[in-house]
Parts: sequence; C-alpha cells; structure tokens
Amino acid sequence: MLKSDYERIGGPETLLRSIAATMDRNRFDPLLALIRRPDDELLATYPNCLRQLELPWKGIKGLLSTGRRAAMIARSTNAVVVHSHDMRANAVAAAMQLFHRVPWIAHVHGWLGDTHRGRWRIYEALDHRIVHTADRILVGSTAAQMEVRSFGSKPVEVVTNAVTIPDDAVLHGVDIAAKREEIGVPDHAIVLGMFGRLHPCKGHEFFLRALASLLHEQANVYGLIVGEGQIDAELRGLAGELEIADRVTFTGYVDDVFRYVPVMDVVAVPSIQDSLPLAALEAMSYARPVVASAAGDLPRVIEDGVNGYIVPIGDTAVLAARLRSLACDTQARLRIGAAGRQRIIEAFSADAMSRALEAQYASVIGASAAANAS
Repeated sequence: MLKSDYERIGGPETLLRSIAATMDRNRFDPLLALIRRPDDELLATYPNCLRQLELPWKGIKGLLSTGRRAAMIARSTNAVVVHSHDMRANAVAAAMQLFHRVPWIAHVHGWLGDTHRGRWRIYEALDHRIVHTADRILVGSTAAQMEVRSFGSKPVEVVTNAVTIPDDAVLHGVDIAAKREEIGVPDHAIVLGMFGRLHPCKGHEFFLRALASLLHEQANVYGLIVGEGQIDAELRGLAGELEIADRVTFTGYVDDVFRYVPVMDVVAVPSIQDSLPLAALEAMSYARPVVASAAGDLPRVIEDGVNGYIVPIGDTAVLAARLRSLACDTQARLRIGAAGRQRIIEAFSADAMSRALEAQYASVIGASAAANAS
C-alpha cells in the first residue's frame, strides 16, 4: 500500500488504520510504504501490526526515482498487488509500473473540485488522468463512483467507507465532565461540534454561521471544532467577525479525536463536496445525532428524521434550524443517536470493508494471473 505522509489524520489515514486492524492476515500480508520528504517531521502514525517503511519524496522532479525505488521494494517483497491511496501515491504507482509491472489498484478517496485551492486543483486535474492507467479504481461511495466514471475511467468499484465501531466500554469510557472542563465548556452547555480536517470542502463556515444565529437565541449552546487544516486561521477569524469567539473552541490537532466526540451533544457534517465523510459515520457509531448536508452518499446513510438529519448544501438557515431542534430536545438526541449507531453497526463496519477490499485484491490478482497465462 502506498500513502503520502502529508497529513496527520484524514479519511485515508483513518481507513488505513481500520484496514490494519481487520484485514485477514491468513490471506494477505500488508506492507505500507509512506511517501515522504526525508527531512520532514513524520506526521501520520499507524498501528504496529502494519509493516511500514519509507519512500523518499524529492518533489515531482524526483518522481521517476521514487517510482524506481517503489518497484525495487515490490520486487524484493514479491508484492502481488499495489494499492495507492492519494494523488501523490497514484503518481508514484504509475511511475513504478515503468520499472516493475504489478497489478495496481488506485483508491480515489474523494475529488474535491472547486473547493481545492492553489496547486491542489492542478494536482487533482493530473490525478484525473493518472488513475486511468490503473488496473482498477476503488472509491468509497456511489457518488464518487459516478464522478470518477464521468472522467472516462476504467471499471470503478465501490468499497464502501466504513469505521471501527466502538464497544460499550469505549463508548462510555470518556470522562465527559473532565474533558469539558479541559476545553472550557460549562457543564450545562449543549455542545454542537465538528471534527476532522479543516478544509473548504467540509463546510465549517456554514456551521459557524449557524452557530452564531443560535447563540443569539440560546445561552446554553457552545461550539467545538476539533482538528487542523489549511483554513484554521480563516475560521478563527470568522468566529471573531461573528462575535462568537468566546463561545467556540478550536482544539487544533489532537492525537485522539475520539476523546472529544463524546463531549459533543450534536455533530454537524455540512460538507459542500464530499464522497462519504468518515466524520459522519464515526459520530453515528458513537451514538451522536448527526446533521449533515446532502453531499455525496450522506443521504444514502442518513434517513432524515430517523437516524439523523439531512439539510441542503450551503443552507445555513436549515442547518441552524435542525441544530436548534436537537439542542432543545434531549429525547430526540438520544433516539436519533441510538438509531444512527445501529445503522453503522448493520452496514458500515470496518470488518465488512476489509472483506470487500480483500475480494477486490483477489479479483485483480486473479485477472492478472489469467492474462499472464494467456
């Protein structure tokens, strides 16, 4: 598996952790190659049960060199399939094929289109072309499948995004009162939160604006934003402009986001563009009611009013109304949270995802063997 080390935590990083914990080691022996600049701080960490090594990255000019090194590793370890997990990893996997042919699966975790800024738009445009050369493309949602297919790609298969489901001990193991005191949230407050990467695609701006409208009406509402990202300073500035800076906490990077999820009474996922964001699945697995936008496959997971709420993309007024209704109704929060957790248990477990991924590995390996035999 190829993965770039340019974020501490995000969807691909979380999925790889789940795969490491649930893959059938009697069938597959995964090796993770982290593509990173040699002198940079190591950002992402993965479980010790996953074999890991580093691939040096010296920029796009050194792509062929990195691809050659990846080919040497694949050859020396007798790798039977390569599975890449981001734009840079896809480029390295494509370059690797020039030196050593191995069946290649490119995993598109979500193209973010116009919500990208600067050079990331260029990288994504290149990725549209690069993944066409893979033997198979995997995505985490039907929405992503349709988008990738629209660029004329080869067969695109869905391995639905999924999460490791916390057991009851984990679910109730956080000292919520202590954690609230740590972040300065009063005991009586209703905490409305978001967690994950701070990126324009995630809709944090709409959350802050909705929160501001609620704070004019309800004195017991508090905001919590957990995570880091490129728009951190921008969001803090917006909180100041909206005059709610004293009522919303930004934690920045935390090493364990799941110590903060139980503190949230309601979780918002107001994405502008997304595939199937893990934040929604993770919050639901913790029995937290979720108010999400109609982005990607979120409407396929959340039945409006039953196990969560779906709101129009970018509609601050409706988002605020749904957050308000849950903030005012303890029983609704409990009912919707329980229904959401049951939905994740039934359909979005990490075990199920790993079994589906293993089937894709077996399929592409078998297809390659058949082609070589002929």
